[in-house]
Amino acid sequence: MGRLDDALGVNIKLLDKSVQLVLRFIEEEGQIEVGAWLDGIRRDQGGIIQLTPESMDIFDVAVEDSSAVRYGSIASWGPSPGPVRFLSSVRSPMNALSATLYSTLHVIASRASKVYPYPSPEATAREKIERALGREIADDVNDGLVPTASMVWGELLWAGAADHLDILGHFHGEPGSIHTDWLTSGAGFREADFGQAMDAVSDFLLDRHPGS
Repeated sequence: MGRLDDALGVNIKLLDKSVQLVLRFIEEEGQIEVGAWLDGIRRDQGGIIQLTPESMDIFDVAVEDSSAVRYGSIASWGPSPGPVRFLSSVRSPMNALSATLYSTLHVIASRASKVYPYPSPEATAREKIERALGREIADDVNDGLVPTASMVWGELLWAGAADHLDILGHFHGEPGSIHTDWLTSGAGFREADFGQAMDAVSDFLLDRHPGS
């Protein structure tokens, strides 16, 4: 979005208006810091380039798994955006902007690359994801940023409904909670779900069996 003005040769200020709307909900001192951070992302997008299908294809060829390392992953997905779900999420200007952003990202992530397809999960992982998902994995299943089928590497530790920011701890918490939901997806991810996902990760890191 930040590069759109330059690419089109016009000054539509799309990103600027979006940022101004978000910053209205932050106190004045924080506005300067957040504004500078977002501007830095707009000017330097090297990290995004490194995560493109083309770059990751090169990475997979150049880097091999180490026999001394145990690999584990979690898989998540957000609901497909639709008019009813979108309208139910719009309770404030912030939610409206967030829901629009999620819908746009979800559609983009649904377009699998025909030149650089991601590998299909092995049978056990696929069965676990589809059982939790309640349907077969397809190209349109993603967390609003990453296709779900491409998330699996090594042992699948946990699978569930969550958007890309939910699983990082940015979800709608209970009253009095410190959690804030920055991406309105309607995934319904809550603290109990976050606890289960993090327990699965910590058990794996500590080489413990779940519940032991």
